[in-house]
Amino acid sequence: DGPYETRIPHQLNFIEAVKAHKDPAVPVEIGHSSCTVCNLGNIACALKRTVKWNPQTETFVDDTDGAATKLMHYEYRAGYKLV
Repeated sequence: DGPYETRIPHQLNFIEAVKAHKDPAVPVEIGHSSCTVCNLGNIACALKRTVKWNPQTETFVDDTDGAATKLMHYEYRAGYKLV
């Protein structure tokens, strides 16, 4: 039980909110920060080391070799791009 718990799956709620031009049950900023934490954990596991994150700038701290930053983005398949 919590302020953002619903009986409807979050993905379905999001799609319904987009179609209805309404806000979803969970603010998108909460979803963004939740996904970011998961991605940071995956990056730390892939690198087998601790990573430091600055949430204000959404950048890695002391990422001297750039390995963590590189894992935040990937090449899209031909014909797809982020705009």
